[in-house]
Amino acid sequence: MGEETGSLNYIENTGTSTAPVFVQRTGSANPFDGIDLGDYSTPALGDFDNDGTLRPRPSIDKLRPHVFSLP
Repeated sequence: MGEETGSLNYIENTGTSTAPVFVQRTGSANPFDGIDLGDYSTPALGDFDNDGTLRPRPSIDKLRPHVFSLP
């Protein structure tokens, strides 16, 4: 998910839950394209809205958290 450069990767399962096929989306196909979190962005999972669904939360250097939600 996170990169040393601060960019975010987006990897989508284009298969099914029983036969997953993971494809990395790049450029305009990546919903996070152009977002720079600073050096060494680090992913974490959490239920941030108490709905029972774990979602990734990338944070940037100096431990300033950012939450992104996909439509």
